[in-house]
Amino acid sequence: MAVFPIPGAGVAPSGELVLRAAVAAYLGRYRGLTRQHCESDLRVFLRWCSDQDLDPLTAVRADVERYVRWLQDVGHYQPSTVSRRLSIVTGFYRVCVIDGILPQSPADYVRRPTVPAESPTLDLGHLQFEALITTARLSPNPNDFALVALLGLLGLRIFEACGSNITDLGEEHGHRVLRLRGKGGKVVLIPLPPAVARAIERAVGGRIDGPILRNMLGGRMDRHAASRRLRHLTVAAGVRMPRMHPHMLRHTFVTTMLDAGVSLRDVQIAARHADPRTTMRYDRARNNLDRHPNYILAAYMASGQTVCPLRVERGADVHDALRADARQRLPSTALMAGDVCCCVTRSGDVPSSQRADAEQQGYRNAQEVAMAAAGVFKQCGCREAATGRRLGVRCGRLAERGHGSWHYRCYVRDLSGRAVQVRRGGFTSQAAAQTAQKQTLTESQEQFAGRTWTVARWLRYWLTTRASIRPTTLRAYTQHVETHLIPAIGGLRLAEVTSRHLTAMFAELGATPTPTGQPRSAATLQRVRATLRAAYNAAIREGMVVDNPARRVEMPTARRPHAVVWTPGQVEQWRADGTRPAVAVWTTAQLAELLDAVADDPLFPLWWLIALRGLRRGEAAGLRWQDVDLDRRQLSITIQRTTIGYQVIEGPPKSTASRRTIALDRRTVTILRAHLHRQRQLCRAEGRPWRAAGYVFTRADGQPFHPNSLTKRLRYLITTAGLPPVRLHDLRHGAASLAHTAGADLKTVQDQIGHASIVLTADTYTSVLPATQHKAAEATARLVLNTARGVRDKIRRRNRPTDPPRPPQKSTTVAAGPSPKPQVKPAVDGGRRPKRRKRQRAASKQPRSTSDR
Repeated sequence: MAVFPIPGAGVAPSGELVLRAAVAAYLGRYRGLTRQHCESDLRVFLRWCSDQDLDPLTAVRADVERYVRWLQDVGHYQPSTVSRRLSIVTGFYRVCVIDGILPQSPADYVRRPTVPAESPTLDLGHLQFEALITTARLSPNPNDFALVALLGLLGLRIFEACGSNITDLGEEHGHRVLRLRGKGGKVVLIPLPPAVARAIERAVGGRIDGPILRNMLGGRMDRHAASRRLRHLTVAAGVRMPRMHPHMLRHTFVTTMLDAGVSLRDVQIAARHADPRTTMRYDRARNNLDRHPNYILAAYMASGQTVCPLRVERGADVHDALRADARQRLPSTALMAGDVCCCVTRSGDVPSSQRADAEQQGYRNAQEVAMAAAGVFKQCGCREAATGRRLGVRCGRLAERGHGSWHYRCYVRDLSGRAVQVRRGGFTSQAAAQTAQKQTLTESQEQFAGRTWTVARWLRYWLTTRASIRPTTLRAYTQHVETHLIPAIGGLRLAEVTSRHLTAMFAELGATPTPTGQPRSAATLQRVRATLRAAYNAAIREGMVVDNPARRVEMPTARRPHAVVWTPGQVEQWRADGTRPAVAVWTTAQLAELLDAVADDPLFPLWWLIALRGLRRGEAAGLRWQDVDLDRRQLSITIQRTTIGYQVIEGPPKSTASRRTIALDRRTVTILRAHLHRQRQLCRAEGRPWRAAGYVFTRADGQPFHPNSLTKRLRYLITTAGLPPVRLHDLRHGAASLAHTAGADLKTVQDQIGHASIVLTADTYTSVLPATQHKAAEATARLVLNTARGVRDKIRRRNRPTDPPRPPQKSTTVAAGPSPKPQVKPAVDGGRRPKRRKRQRAASKQPRSTSDR
């Protein structure tokens, strides 16, 4: 480590040794470039601590928050840079906690800046990239063409391109390859297309060793020299970019491959990304509708017929109702902790008489008034013989030693800013009561609330302060709090809850059956823990507690149910005993059978859209004509209609990724046009009440359908058609599987479905249909059998007996002249050799499996 805090600048000499050891222990976990980058980012933090006269080992969470704000406001760094440097600081403190240097990490619960989903790095367009390649090819410096080819046509990182040597070039299985050592020291083989191979040959010339790329002085080209050459080539090519750097060509490599039709998985492998989400961030054309899979699906699916409307009534906003309901349940609090009783009541403020007395004595702020209104007194539990009332401070035996206990009373501010009276007793001496009173008065509002509030009071207060969550989420939180959390741990103080309490609570909750008698699933337990963890994280941000006990609870793993295809065996089992999977997907034939059966149903366009385009139920119910462009063949998802109980809530889509544009094929446009024509006829029909609301799917009176009625209607249609049961949401799973089967890559399917993560699309929503499985099985068997045939023929040719050598003929002439041609044996069986005929017969036979030999 080259730079350490200087002794005297917030760090004692003994503390400096501990700090040096902590830094060395952290950096010892890394090597190579990763170590250099971690060291550079950690050096920035240590320098900042030195400038602030702060010992890094005594820093608290507020100091780390100030460091993040300094990076944003003073350094003006990008969110990704701030997030990366905060990760280094968090890792450093985590190692300190592991090594026992610190009791807890001050970097925990520090909010990270939001990193945009798309990479801010720009890439070159196709014409710009072609102009750059042409300029590099015509450049008198042969290293220019090799540099652009390695970065833009192979997608190498700049350190990989500059670190490549001539000795890394070779051949593998008939391909010219370049052996690379990439991130993490991984060695990979990169095949060289002819254009790249020619560019490398020009740069290498007649050399047999050394670097492939050289600078103007003949040494190895580094990343700074490469950046200068790229900027020079960009200007020469007439490409105008605000800032040109080598990594832009890697982005261009990824985007160009995706535009060329390469699947996302193959692009990920070519770019050597560990996660496909990184590859997706590189794709700058992710919203290009020209690559949408609906155009492939339109040709893949069968045709349908007629159309009709849907609509649901506008529901009142229940957000405020849920908040008011939670507020009404806020109780006054009475807590017990050991033998010390703490009663907190809402008194509104310090009594006016005591406030007036305090103000007359010159007190100005609330704390001084509270101190003046506070008192320490002694009382006991003796009662009057006649009335049975407690004597309290009126008992005549209070002067006796050991009779009664000491109490104190004071006023403090709660989280809402109101003054509340605090009474606490059970102290054995007046000094102990005064010490406890002083501690209470010197605590912050947040610390006092964390020490005195119960879990039930905090959870209900937390629900009333949530302003940025959806009504459906608030309802789920409220159900978890009132049904599971408060009955189990509601009486405990917020700061006293440990992981042992929570382990016992979840064990009891898992053993308790649901109201329907079913065992409680692991997913339910995980959701309850997520609610509790979110509430404790909010308490940590408020400064009420310093640790989240819900983080350390070991829970059973909740596995997402994978969609199961209704194969003939599955259908037969279901008809026999009614067994059905949790999530089921129809085959293409089964879906076509349903669409044919419901062709005359008024809601046929709705079933068509959900089955082929993967709309959610709320998105289909909330679809409006103003969001449908039939001329451009596309629709936009801007609102959805969901339910809380039976009440309908209309709001924005589920997530940012759900707000999307979906391309429509010509058949779908025809169905929607017919549906619009029929809806207008119903509107103009005489004697029919019609209240136009602009929705695509409406009832006969023009009002939208209730979302629950769509579920019931589909269940009836499936039963009538005699098909195996699926849920309405399962049609969305089937749309993803059909799109993937039709040839769409996972990224495109993700955009169509509206998922924020491609992992959910790949692991949960896409299922391999039987036809695709059979096709893959046939291709695998064909590959093995063809290979076995070639190996068997090669062995036969190797083991074929050869003719014995002929004795040399004695020559009777010495004159030079052309040697006589060797005599050829007469052909047998019409000019074909017997051995050749034997091989042809063997080749016409069915090849044996490799297991037969």
